[in-house]
Amino acid sequence: MKNYHSIGKVIFAILAVCCFLWIIFQSREFFTKELFTSKIVSVEVLLCLLLMPLNWSLEAYKIYSLTYGEVSFLQSIKAVLKGLSFSFFTPFGLGSYIGRSIQQRINQSSIIVQISFISSIMQTAISILFGIVALKYLSQSISNSWIQQMIQYGFFTIVVLCLISIILYFYFEQFQIYILDFIRKFWHVQSIRFAQFSLFDLSKLFIICCIRYAVYVFQFVVLLNLFEYFDFITMLSIACIIYCIQSLIYLPSTVNAVARGALLAFIFSLYLMPESDAYRVSWLLFWINIAIPTIIGFIYLIIDSKENLYEKISVR
Repeated sequence: MKNYHSIGKVIFAILAVCCFLWIIFQSREFFTKELFTSKIVSVEVLLCLLLMPLNWSLEAYKIYSLTYGEVSFLQSIKAVLKGLSFSFFTPFGLGSYIGRSIQQRINQSSIIVQISFISSIMQTAISILFGIVALKYLSQSISNSWIQQMIQYGFFTIVVLCLISIILYFYFEQFQIYILDFIRKFWHVQSIRFAQFSLFDLSKLFIICCIRYAVYVFQFVVLLNLFEYFDFITMLSIACIIYCIQSLIYLPSTVNAVARGALLAFIFSLYLMPESDAYRVSWLLFWINIAIPTIIGFIYLIIDSKENLYEKISVR
């Protein structure tokens, strides 16, 4: 069994290195020397960088605030960053749960997974809600009738998917059982139900989710403002729509960056704007919001692994 764990760690490290090298290779054509001096070294990018710790601190604060001291704020931040490092190339948000639960005590792993699960549902619901409103606004601002019709179909599809999801979650108990059994199987969580948390806890979690949503949407808007193609409301709508679509499709972080770039490029093309600038914005956002925290998460994983190893040696 120990050999399998060692092989797993080696494969994990190799995949991480390959992903980072691939990202660097892919992004080199978007960041020329001229662009670096004129756009990347700017107030907008600096502001986005400053908001990044706030973004992930809010995610960690969800865990800290609902555990009432059982998990410290530093432990919460470490759990979130470790989750990021695992979700770097794992789909459906599975890596995030695994990363947050490893190197924790059993009772801590249980509560962290429960809070993360409920928080994920709330964060997705908020993204969908604002995405629908933004999609409605954007459909009215584009004059092309074919595009308008396509956006209307997209709007209708999202609404239907939301309704189906609500029905499945609240009315089909068997569907809930499958989900909960799957999570219990992998993370030894006894139960995950809204009843475990008070209305006050859920309200507090919802407010934190809303604030965090505002932060990462604002980061996107700030980077879109680099090229000054759109007014503020349009940029806000674009960010909300893209996050809405991405919240419905769980992809690894690396693939998510490519998908976000493709979605943004499509929207840029509707306004006859350079698609290459859309990819630049997407890659900048990826490096600031995902790549840097992921690197820190890997460092925490290595440090904690060494500490656990030293503890085992000292016990022997």
